[in-house]
Amino acid sequence: MSDKLFIGYCEYEPRNHTRIICEAVAKNGSWQNAEMELLLPPLGKVFAPSLPLARKGQYLSFTAKPNPRSVDAEHDKFIVDQHLTPREVIDMRGLSLEQIRFKVLTTGFDDLPCGTEELILALSPTECVPVRLAPDVLTNRFVAQPGTFKIHVFDGRLFEGKRLNGRWRELPGETVGIEINRINWLDDRSLLEELLKKFRKSSSGPSRREEANIIRQLVAMEAFLKETWADNEWLDWTTGFIGRIQDHMMTIPLIAEHLLETPEVRAQVESSVIARTKELEEGMRVEIRAALFSEMSDLEIRKATLEKELVEAEAGLVARRAEIAGLLAEEEALLELCRREADELRDQQATLRSQIAEEIVALGGALDDASMEHDETFDAMLDRFRSVVGADAAPLITTDPTLPPWIAPRRCSAEPLSVEAFAKKLRRTANEIGISEDDFEYFDLALRSGACAVLPTQAAERMMPGYAQLVSGGEIFREVIGPGTIALDDLWTRPGNGEPGGLRLAWTAARRTPERYHLLWLDGLDMAPMKLWLPSLLDILRGPERPRNLLIGISLSARPADPSMTWSELPRSALCLAPALRLAAGGSLLREASGRARPLYYLPHAPYDLLEKDALEDRILANEIGTPMELTFEIGLHRAACLFGVSDETISTRVTRLIGLRRAGETWLNGLLKEQENA
Repeated sequence: MSDKLFIGYCEYEPRNHTRIICEAVAKNGSWQNAEMELLLPPLGKVFAPSLPLARKGQYLSFTAKPNPRSVDAEHDKFIVDQHLTPREVIDMRGLSLEQIRFKVLTTGFDDLPCGTEELILALSPTECVPVRLAPDVLTNRFVAQPGTFKIHVFDGRLFEGKRLNGRWRELPGETVGIEINRINWLDDRSLLEELLKKFRKSSSGPSRREEANIIRQLVAMEAFLKETWADNEWLDWTTGFIGRIQDHMMTIPLIAEHLLETPEVRAQVESSVIARTKELEEGMRVEIRAALFSEMSDLEIRKATLEKELVEAEAGLVARRAEIAGLLAEEEALLELCRREADELRDQQATLRSQIAEEIVALGGALDDASMEHDETFDAMLDRFRSVVGADAAPLITTDPTLPPWIAPRRCSAEPLSVEAFAKKLRRTANEIGISEDDFEYFDLALRSGACAVLPTQAAERMMPGYAQLVSGGEIFREVIGPGTIALDDLWTRPGNGEPGGLRLAWTAARRTPERYHLLWLDGLDMAPMKLWLPSLLDILRGPERPRNLLIGISLSARPADPSMTWSELPRSALCLAPALRLAAGGSLLREASGRARPLYYLPHAPYDLLEKDALEDRILANEIGTPMELTFEIGLHRAACLFGVSDETISTRVTRLIGLRRAGETWLNGLLKEQENA
């Protein structure tokens, strides 16, 4: 079998067979002459045993293989192996895209070989557009339908070779390459409608109803395009279309000019023009004379009226000016009196507020000495006092002396933080407490995602207070869990004495002030039989009753004390982290040593939109997140990251960047629990 690609045409109309007369061979991207008698002996032809759809004179590209039959010297030694019908290539490299569009969609092509359904238009030495053609029912020429056309890589070496019967034909698989672009070609009517829409939006052009001025509009649009549009395709089309419209419009004057050359028509037109002119002139004289007389009379009457009104207005203006001066003097006196009274009221108010604050603070001190039980009604009353009195009531805090201060913390004065300031202080606090910025950022997302964050006790002792100083005004409800915590109710009400537990206090505080975050720290999980109550706790915290502003962290310092009470599902039911500890910043240690109070802040709790939903869905599909728990964690982390909005780093990138810390935390906790199982 020959590996060369030949091109030729059918010698006669195929019956069950035909012969192909070979004209050229493919070489260096084009068709080249060759000694066909040597390549395809004896006559430079090949025998085609079956080409049912071919026609006499039709060009085919083909490969040849030796004739399997034993033939004598006069018959063809080769037969057709594989064949294709090559498409014709039209050289349009010297034309603009607008000229090509008009040719393809409007003018069309004729004198095409029988059976032509598709042409290749060479736009440049490196680009071409294949177009499918169909006959136009009016012109019987072949045109393409408007739409989107694909631009392919083109091998310009084709034009360095041989024409076949006066036409360029492609080398299948070489001349047309891959798709590199697309172009929209619309007919003149569609383009004109689109251009008029754009023109009306960006220019004060003529009305659409002024059909007589269409040429003036198009000329104005051409100037507009040259000044403001950078799209050469629109400019080329507009210029060409204006020219075609002008050609059609010029035909009408030519017809009128030829008619006027007829003596009878000319005489009739001149007579009509003279009569109509006289009639119009006489009518205009009468109308103008009557209009002038009427306008002059009206103007005289209007002048007299205005002079009278002017005299009356001047007199009224003098009287009104005197009246206004008197009113202004009275108003100024009243305003001065109001200022003095307002100053007196402010002084009285300040004195009363100070007195009330002193009395309430004294009352609070007296209540602190009493062993009273936590009363939500009393807390609400104190909140109302704080809102009225202001900063003077900052020391007024309710406490229950029967509860440890780490379970029922005192609320201190704190300033609200904006989202931008929160992001900056989060990084600064991480450096002060000796935690990496990424670990502290992941800790923040884990808590605000709605899940429970599980971490080593040594890290929690740094991160929980530091985080509380930014989010909850330093307030932490710390519940130290011991072996006696055997049921979920023990976290709500302390067994034995019935006092409220840390979970109850934090839950109640979160419901009472939903505009602020509240932080609950369950410390010492390794000392408790977690299997008895921890699954129930996590299930309740995922329910709708849990306040969304309640953030929960869990810490453990070593492997659980009781191997039988270990819960192996904890790493998959909470968000784990195992941050690396380093030396805290010197400034922070000096501040603590000198006794200077650290400034406290709180992050307002408010709903915010879920952003970048498409990116969240793509990440879920890419990571093959299938279990409901993993899906809940992924959505919660994404929603928590939405607090920072769209910045230099996208939300999806932020969450993906921290996923390694999440995996490291799971590895740490799994290792801790596995050590317990092996112990």
